[in-house]
Amino acid sequence: MSRDRDPYDRAVARLTRGLRAGAFGHGQPLHVHRLAADLAISSTPVREALARLAGEGLIERASTGYVTPRHDAASLADLYSLDEIYALAALSSKRRPLAAWPPTAEAPSLDSHVERTELALARLGMPESRAFWAARRNLWNRLAPFREAETSVLGDLDAELGRLRLEGGAAASAREVRAYYRRRVRTVSAILAAAQGRNIDQIYLEYVSP
Repeated sequence: MSRDRDPYDRAVARLTRGLRAGAFGHGQPLHVHRLAADLAISSTPVREALARLAGEGLIERASTGYVTPRHDAASLADLYSLDEIYALAALSSKRRPLAAWPPTAEAPSLDSHVERTELALARLGMPESRAFWAARRNLWNRLAPFREAETSVLGDLDAELGRLRLEGGAAASAREVRAYYRRRVRTVSAILAAAQGRNIDQIYLEYVSP
C-alpha cells in the first residue's frame, strides 16, 4: 500500500502560500513543532516539506534548522532582473493559448495584486518548456511577498499591468517590459522596507494558522 502523502502535500501547499504572503518574515527561524501544531499535522511531514522548500530556494538551511531568506536591496534587485530575463524570453517565444495557464491545477483568483501580476506576465508568452515554467513559478514564489508590498510604494498598479496586457490580446513590447522592471529596480530599497514592515503576525494568522 502506498504511503498517504496528504499531510505532506498540505504542508507544502500551506507553507508555500504563507511564504508567498510573507507570513514568516525575513531571516526568521521556522519552528517545526509550532508549524506542525498550527497545520494540525505531525512534525514529520512538516520537516519533509521544509526540506523540499529549501531545495527550491524558498527558505534556507541553517545550523538550527530552517530560516526564511534575508534579502538586501542588491539581492532583491537580482530577483527582479532575473524575472525580466524570463519575461523577455517569454515575449519572444512561440506562444501557446492562454488556456494553458496556469501550469498548475489551481487557477489564480486574481483577488490580489500578486496574482494579477503573475497572470499579466504569463500572457506575455507561453514557451513550450515545462522546465521554463517550473523555474519561472519558483521565482514568482520568491518575489510574491515583495510584489504585495509594491502597492504601498508604487501606488495603483493596475494601469501599469494593463500596459503589459494590451487591448485585443496583444502582448506588450520589450520596451514596456523593460520599463516595468526598471521602475522596480529603482525603488527596490523602498519595496524591501515596505515588505519587512508588514504585520507578519496578522498575515500568519490569515495564511497559516487554522
